[in-house]
Amino acid sequence: MVEIRQIQADESLLLKEVRLAALEDSPDAFATKLEQALERPDEYWKTRTRNGAGGQKEFCVLAIDDQETVGMAIGFPDKEDPLIIFLISMWVAPSHRGSQVAASLLNKIFEWAAGRGAASILAGVMPANSRALAFYTKLGFTQVSDPNSDHPAVTECELVLEKKLEDKK
Repeated sequence: MVEIRQIQADESLLLKEVRLAALEDSPDAFATKLEQALERPDEYWKTRTRNGAGGQKEFCVLAIDDQETVGMAIGFPDKEDPLIIFLISMWVAPSHRGSQVAASLLNKIFEWAAGRGAASILAGVMPANSRALAFYTKLGFTQVSDPNSDHPAVTECELVLEKKLEDKK
């Protein structure tokens, strides 16, 4: 059974490992490239992990199956408008695609965002990633032409999708 849980503050190596696996598996799905991630110092991963575990600056959730990390998702609030949450680093291992892992990860992000009083979640998607686009659409995301943000989480992707949390089903 796959466990969906928030990352712990001391799991920076785990975060780095799963992020590198995601970038290696799906290099065209993310704005960050594998080479960039490999060059990041240990302190970067420690800070991201502490932030993701703390839940204030960001929220990182993992999917773990028999001690193997098979998915992740990170949400963080827009600095200009904390009612907007960005979804980044969403990834599920090929072995678990088509299962409930992706939806379970996003449900944790939705719960965290709603608990903060957020109004919507923005996700950037590359047009070639038709599987992700179909998945997000199934969960109630719609394409927006003006995301009202200049954050790289959305500006570095060609398609920006939004889910209004009050529309959550």
